[in-house]
Amino acid sequence: MLVENLPDVAVLVEPLLVVRRVLREQVDMLHRRLLAIVRDDDVCRSLMTVPGVGAVVADLSRHRRCTGPLQELQGGPPRYQSGESDRIVPLR
Repeated sequence: MLVENLPDVAVLVEPLLVVRRVLREQVDMLHRRLLAIVRDDDVCRSLMTVPGVGAVVADLSRHRRCTGPLQELQGGPPRYQSGESDRIVPLR
């Protein structure tokens, strides 16, 4: 390890490396779950044939009228902006 001669630094870095490893494992697990979801969905598989559209984008496109955290991933609520007008468009 790069910090074996620096025990003060090792004490700080080693727990961070453990957290990084656990986070990577969780992200990998969630990614596999998402791939399993879109693999079974005809619309998502079709969207993924477009260059630049992966599993996440294809899955988000299925949830156009979502609210909450998923809506934030899509860029927030729909807005109408023209000149001096800037308002949120209510969902129908």
